[in-house]
Amino acid sequence: MKRFHDVRIGLRLGLVIITFIVVILSILGIYITNVEMNASEITTNERMQEHVKDLNILISQNIRSNQQNVLVGINAADQYVKNLGKIRISSDLIDIKAKNQETQEEQDVKVPEWIVQDQLIQASAKYVDQIKDLVGGTATIFQRFDQGFLRIATNVLTKDGERALGTFIPNTSEVIKTVLEGKTYTGRAFVVDDWYLTAYRPLVIDGKIEGILYVGIKEKNMTELRSVFNDKTFFDSGYPYIVDNNGLLIIHPRDEGKSIADQAFFIKMKSLNAESGFTIDQIEGQKMYQYYRFVEEIQSYVVVSVYEDELFASAYHIRNVILISLLISLLILSGLIYWISKDISNSLRKAVVISESIAAGDLSIKLDIDQKDEIGQLASALNRMVHGLKEIVTSIKLGADRIGVASHQLSGSSMQLSQGANEQASSIEEVSSTMEEISASIHQNSDNAIETAKVSEEANNDSNKVNEHA
Repeated sequence: MKRFHDVRIGLRLGLVIITFIVVILSILGIYITNVEMNASEITTNERMQEHVKDLNILISQNIRSNQQNVLVGINAADQYVKNLGKIRISSDLIDIKAKNQETQEEQDVKVPEWIVQDQLIQASAKYVDQIKDLVGGTATIFQRFDQGFLRIATNVLTKDGERALGTFIPNTSEVIKTVLEGKTYTGRAFVVDDWYLTAYRPLVIDGKIEGILYVGIKEKNMTELRSVFNDKTFFDSGYPYIVDNNGLLIIHPRDEGKSIADQAFFIKMKSLNAESGFTIDQIEGQKMYQYYRFVEEIQSYVVVSVYEDELFASAYHIRNVILISLLISLLILSGLIYWISKDISNSLRKAVVISESIAAGDLSIKLDIDQKDEIGQLASALNRMVHGLKEIVTSIKLGADRIGVASHQLSGSSMQLSQGANEQASSIEEVSSTMEEISASIHQNSDNAIETAKVSEEANNDSNKVNEHA
């Protein structure tokens, strides 16, 4: 602290003020930056959630459009079958290996042959393929048997790419329950090994529900959506995709068809069990925000992935602008403070110089500072002090001169007094000598008187003795 006090006032003043400003501006900068970053993050998250919501709406619209196409398709397929003519149920039986599409259990069954236009339906894909060409998607003709409804003609494929002939829907299915009521089932249904948007219409032969006519498209067959998704870009490189509830990428710009079921992001997203939200993950050394929303109609998630640097680029820009502005303000204030402190220190330095000159006895100096502030008041006070000292010194000189003259006069008088004193001293010495002589005479007379008294006393004694003898 002592060394700090030894530093020049201007420098001390500048350091203190600049330090104070740096601290204040730093706190202000951090506060403003945090506020802006938080506000930007909230705004960006809300905006991204809106984008995901829009994609969700787009998917829902696509599903509704596809479902509407299925309804149109089932009507067209129904009319096509009617145009074929009456289906005849033969008394001849055909052996089929039936497989439950839900439990995968197999059994051998015998069902009557169905014949239309003199052709065996069980042995031909002609009719279902013509329906497919007519309405798109997939088509199936089901035949009723004890355990449910059996696919006897279909272009629905298994995972192996084979037609799913011989698979059947069990009687416990909601589809079968609806059809047996004489109604057309429409909506989402599990077909062989995947989910489809479907329409199942009862096939009535001789007044009885003997079969089902089916038309459907894969729920996740999103050719139109795929092009829309692949054309969408968020910020610089962000992209949307769809992943089903099992982790299979349905639509993805690079990894479509792959599974991400074991990836931390997907596991976390499923564990949250939320309709929408976002997660933050490290991907290839960079933070990536994953905004998602669950699409109930297809039991899948629509996701938008964006790198953090791109997502908050505007926020970072605002932060940098704030920091640069604060830095420029700091430089300007520092320069202003330096100029002010230098002006103050220069004025004080002038005051120090004049004080040192006064201490050295130079009263001719004058402090030339034309200011109205405290420094100006100090300069004015020093100038008044110099003027007062000049008057005091002048008075002292005049007094000294008077004292010198008086001293000279006093010196002459002293010499006269000295001569008179010498003369008086000589007279006193003479008087003293006379007095000593007189004193000696007095002592002699005294001694003589004493001697006379002794002689007189002896004579008196002798006279007394004579008288006694007489």
